[in-house]
Amino acid sequence: MNLKYAKNPTIKNPIIVLPTIIAIGITIRFLFVPFEIPLNSDNFAYFMYAIDHSLGQNSSMQVSNNGWPLFVSFFFSLYNSGNFLDYMALQRILSVVISSLTAIPIYFLCRKFFDEKFALLGSLIFVFEPRIIQNSTFGITDPLYILLIVIGMVLILSSSYKKNYLAFIAIALASTVRIEGLFLLPAFIFVFFLKNSINKEKFFTFQFQY
Repeated sequence: MNLKYAKNPTIKNPIIVLPTIIAIGITIRFLFVPFEIPLNSDNFAYFMYAIDHSLGQNSSMQVSNNGWPLFVSFFFSLYNSGNFLDYMALQRILSVVISSLTAIPIYFLCRKFFDEKFALLGSLIFVFEPRIIQNSTFGITDPLYILLIVIGMVLILSSSYKKNYLAFIAIALASTVRIEGLFLLPAFIFVFFLKNSINKEKFFTFQFQY
C-alpha cells in the first residue's frame, strides 16, 4: 500500500479526485448550455464549416483558423441526424467535454511547481472558474486552444528531450485553432534551448525538424 495516500486517500489521490472534478465540471456546464438556442456569430461559422467538411464539400464560410471546425467535422461525420440542432448540440458538448478534460494537463502543469494537493486545487480552480464555464458552452475555439497550449507547456517543461519536441507539435496544432498560438513559439524555443545544452549538432537537428 502506498503510505502517501494512507491518511486521506480520497483527497490526495489524483486518480480519484481528477475524474471527480471532471465529471462535476461537465455536469455543471451542461446545466448552462442553451441547447434549445441555435448557434450564432462565430460559432455558427465554425458549425457550417464543420458541416460542409463532414459532407466532403468545400465550405463557403470564411473562418480565420480551421483547426476547431475540422476537429468538430470528424465527430459530425460519425453522427447521423436530420436535425441541425442536434449537430449544434454536439458542437457544444465537445466544447464542454474538452474544457473539463483540460483539468488533466492543468494538474500535470501544476505538479511541475507544487505538490499534489495544490496541483489538484489548480485543476479545481480551472474547471470551476465561472468565465471558463461560460466560455465552454458557446461551442467556440477557446477550450481546444487552451487544452493544446497547456499540453504544450507540460511537454516543454518535461525533462524528456523527445517530449520537448512534442511541445512544438502541440503549439502547431494550437495555431491552427487560434493564430495567437504562434505568439508562444518564441517563448517555447527559448525554454527549449534554456533547458537543453546548446551545441551545433542539436541546433541543426532542431532547425531541420522545425
